[in-house]
Amino acid sequence: MLLPTLIGIVLLLISVLTIVDIVRRPDLGTGAKVLWSIAVVIFTLVGVIIYFIVRPAQPSDHALDDKTRQGEAPMEPMRHGPA
Repeated sequence: MLLPTLIGIVLLLISVLTIVDIVRRPDLGTGAKVLWSIAVVIFTLVGVIIYFIVRPAQPSDHALDDKTRQGEAPMEPMRHGPA
């Protein structure tokens, strides 16, 4: 009984995060946002997978790649204690 509940919670979380991603995209029009959101709600897991395969990349998706191409090194993690 616990496993189906956990699977349901994970699917709900994935769907909500996908809808948040859809709503926050500036390159999608209102109609496209509504259609993608409906597809994610109706077809839950399949809709999420199709959305993330089909959606075009945003410039912010490749921000780290741009910095390394421009010669800037990625940030190093903070180290505690003597170096």
